[in-house]
Amino acid sequence: MLLIDDFLLLDWKGQPQDKLIYIRWLMLVKEESHQSMSVSCLAKHLRLKESLVRSSVARLLQSGVAELSELRTYEPIYPSSVKKYNGGNNTVVIPVQKIAYIKTLLGCGSDLVDQRAESLAKRLLQAMLVVLCDDLGVIKSVSLNQLAVFTGMTVQRIRRYKDDLLKSDFILKYIPGGNAPSLYQKVKSICIIDPTKFGCGKLVIINCLTEYTLGVDPSRTITKLFCNEMIGDQLVRDIDKFRFFQRIKHIFEEMVIVRLVELMGSSRNINERVFTSLTVNEKFNDTFKYSLSGDVNGVSEFLFDVLKIIENKVNGRKIKDVFFLLRNSDILVLFDLEVDISGELQPKFENCVVFKSICGKYDFKLDCSII
Repeated sequence: MLLIDDFLLLDWKGQPQDKLIYIRWLMLVKEESHQSMSVSCLAKHLRLKESLVRSSVARLLQSGVAELSELRTYEPIYPSSVKKYNGGNNTVVIPVQKIAYIKTLLGCGSDLVDQRAESLAKRLLQAMLVVLCDDLGVIKSVSLNQLAVFTGMTVQRIRRYKDDLLKSDFILKYIPGGNAPSLYQKVKSICIIDPTKFGCGKLVIINCLTEYTLGVDPSRTITKLFCNEMIGDQLVRDIDKFRFFQRIKHIFEEMVIVRLVELMGSSRNINERVFTSLTVNEKFNDTFKYSLSGDVNGVSEFLFDVLKIIENKVNGRKIKDVFFLLRNSDILVLFDLEVDISGELQPKFENCVVFKSICGKYDFKLDCSII
C-alpha cells in the first residue's frame, strides 16, 4: 500500500495543481471510500473551485491517471508502484505530526475555493519539502532539477517559489550545491525548513553572533582566513566564482553541531550528525577547522548552557537531536522539544548576560564567565 510520501514523490509531467488534486483525490478514495464521482462532487469534497477541478480532471484523463466510468463519473487510477527517491530523508516511517502537517499543506480540511492554481502549486512544493526533510527540517541533499521532476514545474519557477519560502521563513536556510573540482564535485543543495509545525522546536537569538555579544564573529574569522597564504588565491577565486561561500560557512555550523553533541554526552543517545560540507581539499579542511576552533568552542559552550536552561523550563525533558545554523548575525538552533523561542541578548550587566524572549516566558540569565 502506497503512502502519502509515495504519492508526493511520483515523477510528474503535468501541471503542479493537477498533482495536488490527484493526491487529494487518491486520499479521498483511500480514507473515505469514495470511488467514482462527478467533477462537481469532487470539487465539493476537496473544497476547491469547480472550474479549476474540471480543468485538472480533463488533463488527468489525458495523462492516463484518471478514467471515465460507465456512469459518466470519474475515478483516479491508483499508481501500482513508485520508484523510491534516495535523497532527502531516509526515515522509513513519517511521524504522525508530520503527516498531519503535510495534509494541512495539501489543503485537507481547508476551504480553498478562492485559491488559484499558483497557490496550489506552492502548497505542493511545501508538502514535498516536508516529506524530504528529517525530523528537524533538514534536507541534506536536494536539487531544483529533482524538485522540478516531482512537481512538473520549471526550475525557474521552483527557484522563484524557493525565494518566496525563504522570505516567509518556511525555509530557514538554503545552501546551494554546485561543482568545482578544487572544492566540491557535483554536490546537491542543502535545505532547512522550519520544524515547529511538525513537533520539533526552534531557538532564535537575534543579532547574537558578533564580537560585542558572544565575543566571537565567525564570519569575520572566515573572511580573515581567505587572506591566509595557506589557502591560496586560486581556491579563494573558486569559492567566489562557484558561489560556495555559504557552503564553506556551513562547515562552521556543522563543527558547532558536532561539538554540541560532544558536550551533551553519550548518555542521551543523541543523534550524531555527519559532516556534509567538507571540501575535497583536506588541507583546506584542516586549516578551516583549526582557524575556527575558538569560535566553535565559544558558540558551542554558550549554546550548551542555554539548551540546559530550556530543558529545565520544559520539565527536564532531554534534547536528543540538535541542529545549528546562522542567518546573518542571528543564531538558530533546532531541536526535538516542542517549543518555539525567539529573543535577543541584552548588553552585559553585573557579570551577567540576559536573554529576553519575545513571549517573556523563556527569559534567562547566564554568568558572563561562560561566554
